[in-house]
Amino acid sequence: MRPEAESAARFAEVCSGYDVRMTGDDRHTGRGSRRVASTAPARQRVLPFARLCVLLCVLLLGLVTAACADPPAPPVVLRLWRDVAPVAVSGPPATSSEWEILIDSDLRHGAATALSFRRIVDREGEWVPVPFELPAQGPLVLRRSSGWSLVTTLPVRSGDALAVEITVRGEGAGVGETVNVGAVVELAEPWDHERRLSGQDVLDLFDESRHASVTLEGPVRATSTVFAAEFALDSRTREVALFLTAPWDGKPERLVFERLVVKRQALSGWVAAGGTVPRLDRIVGPGGADADRSPATGAVRVRFDRDEREGLLALAPTSYAYDLPPWPEVRLLDVALGVRPEPRDPAGPAARMYRTATFKVEAGGELFFEESFTAPDEITQPAWRDRRIVLPPSPDGPLRLVLSTEVWAVGGEPPLAVWGHPTVRTPRVSPRPSGAPASPTSPTPPTPPTPAPPPTPAGSRAPHVVLICLDTLRPDRLGCYGGPAGNSPRLDALAAEGVRFTRAYSTTSYTLPSHASLMTGQFPALHGAVDVVDKLSTQRSAFLADQLARAGYVTAAFTGGGYVSTDYGFGNGFDRYSHNDPVWATETVRGAQLVNTVSWQRNPVQLDLLRRYDAEAVTDWIGSQQPDVPFFLFLHTYIVHNYAPDNTRLEARELLTDDFEQRPFDHRARTRFNAGELELRDEVYDAYMPFYDATVAMADEFVGKVLDALGHAGLADDTLVIVTSDHGEEFGEHDFFGHGETLYDSNVRIPMIARLPRGAADGALAGTVTDQPVSLVDVAPWILRVAGLEPDPRMSVRPPLGPDQVSPPGRELTFIELDTHRSRKSAVVLDELKLHVQLGENGEDLPEERHQLYDVGTDPAEEHDVFAEHDDRAALLRERLAGLHRLGEVLNPRGDTSLSLEDLEGMDPALLEQLRALGYLELLGGGTDDDG
Repeated sequence: MRPEAESAARFAEVCSGYDVRMTGDDRHTGRGSRRVASTAPARQRVLPFARLCVLLCVLLLGLVTAACADPPAPPVVLRLWRDVAPVAVSGPPATSSEWEILIDSDLRHGAATALSFRRIVDREGEWVPVPFELPAQGPLVLRRSSGWSLVTTLPVRSGDALAVEITVRGEGAGVGETVNVGAVVELAEPWDHERRLSGQDVLDLFDESRHASVTLEGPVRATSTVFAAEFALDSRTREVALFLTAPWDGKPERLVFERLVVKRQALSGWVAAGGTVPRLDRIVGPGGADADRSPATGAVRVRFDRDEREGLLALAPTSYAYDLPPWPEVRLLDVALGVRPEPRDPAGPAARMYRTATFKVEAGGELFFEESFTAPDEITQPAWRDRRIVLPPSPDGPLRLVLSTEVWAVGGEPPLAVWGHPTVRTPRVSPRPSGAPASPTSPTPPTPPTPAPPPTPAGSRAPHVVLICLDTLRPDRLGCYGGPAGNSPRLDALAAEGVRFTRAYSTTSYTLPSHASLMTGQFPALHGAVDVVDKLSTQRSAFLADQLARAGYVTAAFTGGGYVSTDYGFGNGFDRYSHNDPVWATETVRGAQLVNTVSWQRNPVQLDLLRRYDAEAVTDWIGSQQPDVPFFLFLHTYIVHNYAPDNTRLEARELLTDDFEQRPFDHRARTRFNAGELELRDEVYDAYMPFYDATVAMADEFVGKVLDALGHAGLADDTLVIVTSDHGEEFGEHDFFGHGETLYDSNVRIPMIARLPRGAADGALAGTVTDQPVSLVDVAPWILRVAGLEPDPRMSVRPPLGPDQVSPPGRELTFIELDTHRSRKSAVVLDELKLHVQLGENGEDLPEERHQLYDVGTDPAEEHDVFAEHDDRAALLRERLAGLHRLGEVLNPRGDTSLSLEDLEGMDPALLEQLRALGYLELLGGGTDDDG
């Protein structure tokens, strides 16, 4: 309390006491009033007026006290793109959204200027381009029986937005049927008009899952119909091929093409007008339900390189103005400057400076930050720059904060720029700026952070949270779970400092649904992300990161992507989300295979891009955080899943030849074993285990780096750390190597180790070991309770699906599910009994369910089926399982569960390639020798 406020409060107290002694009402004054009752009558007549004066003084002093008191503290974390609407926005000029006509050709009379058509015909399995001239008189007609396609090409600027319109009508029988009337195929190199194409070449051109292409299709009528598409070109596109098509089969008999129009506009204008760009999604901002399509709010989620962030479009000359609440001390503005990478211009190195964005930050009318950023054209140049800016105090009123952008574009269009996750933090201790400008006009280079202040007593603020998922890690390969000694020293030490759960279960046996359960607190039947084409939905699920973000947490994720990518909905609630595995072993044979089969935003793949989001990037991020601003950090790695240790581990385990080459290692023997050649078990086991254990050691080392970073930043005592896995791995048990096929404990038992923040209400003693069953669905609500938040009711926190407890002390029932197009299985655990139920195969329900029952207490390997001996208990478990499925059917009706390769065509091709590289090709509908 300020001195003047404290004096006013004391004076009010004195006046209040005097007023009590002056009154003669025994009901309010007690013994003091009786002494005053014998005073003279003249004095008594003055009392009403005196009381009135004193009351006025008290009211006046109360107003003074309120005016002099400290202003209310603003939110600790204020996200400018989501938590608050700008008070003013200046957008690009209206002309930026106008289209420039590149082609406007009347095909009815041969007026097709700037067009040079080729007719593509099929000759003995080859497609041969033949010169073609439009008819001088009459319309352009393609007969459906001819199988012709007409193609012309058009040079374009990379990254532009195109609008294509084809006017066509049908003649003959079958008018009204749906037809592919045209397509646009993007090309990185000029089209070779003399090139002969194979049948596969033609299919590849129109395969949207492999190339940037757009098809125009719909019902063709007897009257003129316009087929139109608007889209943004890829940054590598140099030319587009325009096709007018007439497939062999189907009706109508003839297609009459009347007009072809192609228009373009700059990418910045397209985006400003609400257009979509690959890897850029508009999100709902503070403007309400319509803000996702409103350029005024500019709230987007965008991916540059392998790093996806939320923030504000920085389309020049756009500016955003915010009024920050009054605050007597400095605040921090953390922001990432993002510019969309552009390929090097063919004109040469001298042309690389033609797309530059200048970011400016003004506070209180003064320029506090300015930095120019040229669009990267090499992988060595990062697409994001993280900056921290110290904002001035504003004790007497709101502080006007303005984010603005200018551009310099020579010979090209402005770059696509973004203010990445601009967040104002209100620290409760002195800030540790890492990149603030020394003067209002010029930034200074980042400086090393100063030592963190001593931690405050736990419970005085929300704890930080670090959640680490080590993909495909079996608990019995860790020393603390009885595994090889010395292979996991950091995880063993963490278990000795916290609590270790010996009966932790995943919710399934492969990555997508298990991570969905981890992040939503729901079983797969409820969240619905069970098969390769399924995605999480905010309508059906609550998200851990989103709940923490809304409670003032800074949120970030460094993951391996694939089934844990934002394409499946995992980015909800994260300020930034990296799709680059933080643990790589690129110098090995297996590591090189993984790198070379993954499609990246810029080619060729270089290690600089991979290392930009590695373990050092994670520890740097931890070191940049303010101790008194809570954060949630989610970390995920495929290193154990990949069986790809680095050369240091290979050498230590004698897995290198005399020529320092990796010992031969492939998956063909495993594939044969899984196909029934069971005599290969020992051979496969001996080949796999050294590589697996080596990657476990790498994962352990990564966890150690994270823990060390927390310690160096002074955050260890105030951080909840949880380490777990998404599923296990079978090493020949039940005649299978791998995961994603069964629900036996070897596939679904996982490690779970937690170190609670100091002084947490439910904190366990160091070295606590509990054998009560827990599930991945318990993690999200547990984290929220430790953070002092109430879990969303959609999470599994109420009976019969789970306990309503601060920490997971053990659940009565544990559900485990596998629900893909290949197999539908469920399991349920009650006490020591575990029921397996086979429900379907290959997308079809079985005519009769298959059951197995095991006593995992006496038979942990699940080798002896006791279903016949405990049919009554099995019936109870089956009914509990049916209840879960009934609830899931209400939330997510199953419908047709069959899946074919055609269902994958709408998926991002880079994601498909990554899933193939990770060994999930068989899940995608095709065979593989590497189905890890």
